[in-house]
Amino acid sequence: MTVKKEATIERYIGLAADPKPTDVRIGSTFLEYDTGALYVTYDGTLWTPKILAGDDFVSVLAKLFEWTSPTWIATQALTSDGIQWSDEQTLAVGMAETQVFGAIFEPPKKGTLIAVELGLVCQLKSGEATAAKKWRWKARNKDGTWVNLHAEVSENLTTSYVEETRSGNFYAVTNFNKVPFEIGLFCTPHASTADATIISQVKNASQVVAVYKPS
Repeated sequence: MTVKKEATIERYIGLAADPKPTDVRIGSTFLEYDTGALYVTYDGTLWTPKILAGDDFVSVLAKLFEWTSPTWIATQALTSDGIQWSDEQTLAVGMAETQVFGAIFEPPKKGTLIAVELGLVCQLKSGEATAAKKWRWKARNKDGTWVNLHAEVSENLTTSYVEETRSGNFYAVTNFNKVPFEIGLFCTPHASTADATIISQVKNASQVVAVYKPS
């Protein structure tokens, strides 16, 4: 077929038995409100089903949006127990909040982010056990402004690693609403207490799945 240019479209609603209009704008849609089927016209006359009557919710989403496959964000050499950690990152006492780990998610197609499903696992420790240290995960559009994925965590980390998991869905917000995007772990050591460093690693089980609408 000849490539057509889609400009301003029109949206029609009617019964399945109603004749679909002709000589309309390319890319226009027709919703059969009695069946739920949605049609699109590629030439202004002929109509092609986009969503079929009887499609379940998941099928509809699959046709409207794209999912990335689960993306693991921390990998190292093979281990005997299957558990891998990113390289240790140490922040010295008095340092400001600093990104200690990051991953960029760049699918083949760019687009508008709808939501992400997160499973983020890190482990943290310190050189002493009395002063509070802070950490949190953030995200942003690639090279943009960081957005907090959860409230900052403040805890008296000890000299032994403690594993922390943050998981669930996060819906797109300003500055985190596009593909490609980045995920980062940020840490803050204590401002003055001796040996109150913060040491961190990210586990290979950490993963991100994105739902987005290609542009």
